[in-house]
Amino acid sequence: MADLDVTQSSLGACDARICHKKTSGNYFVDLICHPDTPPLDNGNCQEVSNSGLAFPNCCPTVTCATAAVPTTPDPSVCADTHTARSCEIWSNLTNHCTDFSVYSIQNYTDVYCQKTCGICSSGSG
Repeated sequence: MADLDVTQSSLGACDARICHKKTSGNYFVDLICHPDTPPLDNGNCQEVSNSGLAFPNCCPTVTCATAAVPTTPDPSVCADTHTARSCEIWSNLTNHCTDFSVYSIQNYTDVYCQKTCGICSSGSG
């Protein structure tokens, strides 16, 4: 094997072994695919590899379909998605939606969600 010859560690492996012949000694440098794959999201993305290609093109890649742009709800429309416990906490923190001095949430409650848990309506209790 000559200096800088490239082989695989085994037949069909997706890696590269580079031979280095030097006066100080002979050695191999092994190159492999990155071992970590990012987490894939709910079926939109998948890991794709092609073992028929040479290194590094045989390494797995993540391919994702084009996702639709999410729509955002109109902030002036209130959707009450509370639980009984969250409403109890909200009411207790704001003295039944009358004391906003500590939490600085008056504007949010008045403008964006006037019906949160049914206990706040335009700042009144």
